[in-house]
Amino acid sequence: MNILAFDTSTEACSVALQWNGGVFSDHRVIPRQHNQFILSMIQQLLTDAGITLRQLDAIVVGIGPGSFVGVRLAVSVAQGLAYGVDLPLIGVSSLQVLAQTAYRERGCPEVVIALDAHMRAFYLGYYRLDKGVMDSQQAEQAILLDVPYQLPIVPAATAIGNAWSIYALPTDLPLISDLLPNAIDALRLAQMKNALSAEQVVPIYLREASLWQKVVRS
Repeated sequence: MNILAFDTSTEACSVALQWNGGVFSDHRVIPRQHNQFILSMIQQLLTDAGITLRQLDAIVVGIGPGSFVGVRLAVSVAQGLAYGVDLPLIGVSSLQVLAQTAYRERGCPEVVIALDAHMRAFYLGYYRLDKGVMDSQQAEQAILLDVPYQLPIVPAATAIGNAWSIYALPTDLPLISDLLPNAIDALRLAQMKNALSAEQVVPIYLREASLWQKVVRS
């Protein structure tokens, strides 16, 4: 499948293109500058491959959770591009992309992700390798620190994400705090997802569903 993927849910602005078995990518850590670079990064990869958007089979986008502004930007850009050339969209969880990045880059087959959601909150996900793909082992959550919560008890996992350090979350797991989602890994996850129409792909914010309702996890 020939696909373009990108994610702007964190400080990273990450774009990857899979074309005829080859992969082109551009991954930059550029906080608060995603809107200035995302379109030019996409165009450069298309130019490097010598193709246009119309030659692709689908567009893949990280739909969050993550930065409200970053998630909205990615989904808006994806929908605009898809509408413009009549391509389907594939939405992938940005936390699952990060889990796949942790496996590909650091060899972690089981991870517990905690990413800062600001305002004393973090996004939580738990993933385990299954046939080359990091599968979610429980529903992704938005956790409010001022409400009782419980982290997954998984002694063999690796802790991934910046919230572990920012909020001094209790853990005995080995920690990797500097990883961010890489769009190369969204390409891998897209193989397991169904393509949808542009209007069917919407952001995942999580906060609206769980954080502000202060759901107690136990």
